[in-house]
Amino acid sequence: MEIPKPNSTKTRPLTIASPRDKIVPKAIQLILQAIWEKRFLDSSHGFRPHRSVHTALRSIYSKGQTYKWVIQGDISKCFDRIPHRLVMKYLEEVIADVAFLNLIHNFLRAGHIDPTTGRLIRSNVGIPQGGVLSPILCNIVLHKFDEFMASYITKFEKGKKRRHNPEYQRLQYLRKTAKTQRDKLTLLQLKRNVPHGDPQDPNYKRMMYVRYADDFVILVIGSKDDATMTKLRAKDALARLCGAELSEEKTLITHMGEGFNFLGSFIRKLGKNTEFLGSTGIGDKSRVFTRRLQMNAPMLKLIANLEKAGMLKRNSLKQCIPTSCTKLTNLSHYDIVSFYNFKINGILNFYSFASNYSSIATIVWYLRLSCALTLARKNKLGTARKAFQKFGSYLEDPDTALRIIVPKSTKATHHFPSPPTPLPPFSSPPTRGGKGGPGGVRGEGGRRRRNYQTPPRTQT
Repeated sequence: MEIPKPNSTKTRPLTIASPRDKIVPKAIQLILQAIWEKRFLDSSHGFRPHRSVHTALRSIYSKGQTYKWVIQGDISKCFDRIPHRLVMKYLEEVIADVAFLNLIHNFLRAGHIDPTTGRLIRSNVGIPQGGVLSPILCNIVLHKFDEFMASYITKFEKGKKRRHNPEYQRLQYLRKTAKTQRDKLTLLQLKRNVPHGDPQDPNYKRMMYVRYADDFVILVIGSKDDATMTKLRAKDALARLCGAELSEEKTLITHMGEGFNFLGSFIRKLGKNTEFLGSTGIGDKSRVFTRRLQMNAPMLKLIANLEKAGMLKRNSLKQCIPTSCTKLTNLSHYDIVSFYNFKINGILNFYSFASNYSSIATIVWYLRLSCALTLARKNKLGTARKAFQKFGSYLEDPDTALRIIVPKSTKATHHFPSPPTPLPPFSSPPTRGGKGGPGGVRGEGGRRRRNYQTPPRTQT
């Protein structure tokens, strides 16, 4: 079936299999995960145990403050364009069991029913979206791009440290030769606003790469020409190794000071100089610290989503005003409060890392007032004020004592939640190929075979 893409007129194909048809693919997925999880690189965060959106953002927050340019990579129709031959090629490099490979090949070649014509359509390109195996197969193919980027970064980087900044040295000399204490303090303030190392040093280059599913960013310390060349090399590597294509519309080169969007967060660098003098907390000692990146929750997008969901509306002055959610009025008091609590909990938990976490209090207030208006409409009270008078400040359910969630504090903590602990991993497969059983890893005894045909059954 085709589902619409958010904020677009285009559609996305989605495969929905029956529960029974998911049993075998799930078993295959556990085997592939046990084999490839130790092979995947740390730069990959999508669809992996102990990895999440927050681990990807945390790596950028902790290491990305000194970079100058960012390449926002977006792979166009990643799942739809991966050739089956590449999937089977990369699987065959590790797995030698033909029967196991046949199962995966049959999964890829199963095809789908066209909803308009009712005909069966099969193709040699594309991984079905919505399938149990699709994420792990996509990661296996894009792992080749991760390896390319790791090799490219090793060749790109050079220099142990930046050369000294001439402007910083000049201010330091003037401060030493200043005669009055006032002049020294003035020059000290000027020196703190200038980086110690030369930002334009051509002999110092660094690069960082982070990928989540088909979205990735490449952070660059270097010139804009270096970033442009890196984008071209990445585009060529994706087409050659993964059969994928970079979206020209969404793949942008941006200065870190302007900011960029990645995984639902707006990230940018504050100020030209990321260094500042701070206290170590040990007596009167101080040291130079590096300012972290600012990672904000997209407030305008969150408000637009609430408006789309029918919880906000615009008045004649285009101002946001909470409104009752009419589709919830037939539910019980408990269900209405639970619905709004799910919304509030989801926003508070996901954006717990946000630098503008205090602004989320506005979103909570919108949801709280919308909940009051919904209860007022349900109970024919007329206004939110009467709903608060009847049910209290927290809109408590008289039967279950359930209350609307209101956080005690919205102070920024920059907390990145850890992903939940997954189930124990599948037992390690045999290390020898050939007759090692399903999922046997290719060893010295493994033989290559490229004809993925189902073996004939022996008749008794």
